[in-house]
Amino acid sequence: MSGPAVHGSLTIPQFSYLNASPEGTYGHENWGTPSGLTPTWSGEAVDPRTYSLLAPHDAATVQEAGTSPQAVVDRDTGDVRTSGWFLCNVTCTAGSRGTPLLRRDGTTRLDQSDSVDLNKRTIRLDETRLAERQDEIAVKCVWHNEYVVGRGRVTLVTVVDGGSARPEQWTMSATPATEGLFGQKTITGASGSAAVGKVYTAGGTYTLPGSR
Repeated sequence: MSGPAVHGSLTIPQFSYLNASPEGTYGHENWGTPSGLTPTWSGEAVDPRTYSLLAPHDAATVQEAGTSPQAVVDRDTGDVRTSGWFLCNVTCTAGSRGTPLLRRDGTTRLDQSDSVDLNKRTIRLDETRLAERQDEIAVKCVWHNEYVVGRGRVTLVTVVDGGSARPEQWTMSATPATEGLFGQKTITGASGSAAVGKVYTAGGTYTLPGSR
């Protein structure tokens, strides 16, 4: 979520969360419904409650509910088919130093494993590594949502007003003005080539330098 134009035209909604822990687990019986969160453009929102986790065997699971408008995105290709809010990532840290939360094997990051299902918007905590020191007990998971804009087609064309250079001798490029926005691509190639003709990319602001 970035850029002053985007900030001015969007109201950040409250993101709601569900207790998706299986019946019979400590999380299901004791956590209740997690608090809703409304972040700002400049900072995160933090749940004021704390939740006890009986690691490493309790299958406590949290799910982010769908947020309106909900984006439709092909995660494999990065194509944004419908504009809306999109869960890009979940990151989990442990302890006062904010080190990555690991699974029981001691090497795999929990948030980069199958404990996180971005398609279902869930995180399952039963594989969490046990803390070895007091300052490693606290666990923090952050849900990273971004407003993404539906894709469109872009064609870059060079028009030569004078001189001997032909249009196809010019290399055209369109670079996202803000780095890291989901679905936006850098488009580059010779004018008139397929590389710069009717290319799908997410909407937004692009810079358009050209060179021979």
